Amino acid sequence: MIIGNKKVFAIQFEIDIDDCGGSYWMLGKFCFYINNRRVGDPKMGTPLRDFKEYIGDFVLDPQRAYSLKLFPLDAKKIFSLIYNSGNDYGKAFYRYLGKKKDPYDFYLHIPDKCMDPYIFYKIDNNVYTKIIYGKYCPNSIRSKDHVIHSMMFLREQVDTVLKDTYTELQRIYDLLKAQETE
Repeated sequence: MIIGNKKVFAIQFEIDIDDCGGSYWMLGKFCFYINNRRVGDPKMGTPLRDFKEYIGDFVLDPQRAYSLKLFPLDAKKIFSLIYNSGNDYGKAFYRYLGKKKDPYDFYLHIPDKCMDPYIFYKIDNNVYTKIIYGKYCPNSIRSKDHVIHSMMFLREQVDTVLKDTYTELQRIYDLLKAQETE
């Protein structure tokens, strides 16, 4: 199933009907499409239940990724601040944004082999969303050769895809849960 427009922003997912592991795992496959570019490996399996929970954080808290201070920065600076927060205990991140935000407020990826080697961040302002992603590169994030991708969309476009994907995954979860109790 593809939710959204691949030419803009979309999420493709498929549940492994024959061997999904029930509602506990909801094993399946997914990937993102960003400007008609597939990011992630839809052939690799992953627990869609975990992915549902990750995007659910953005759906249930629409202000989660909101930051007027972070949004205007260039993509490499944003990626570096969030990415390196795990290496320096967030010192640079918190120095820049204060304690009201956490680096995890911006994580849009699920740490799983289907998205390796990419890491995704979502940053919102009042009207737009930036999706910033790059490859996981230990000790080379500061390298000038480290490629960071950044795309800006109307916030509503991204939020609608996340909400519709979450709703569909929740529907599947509820169906699987109901089958287990029969």
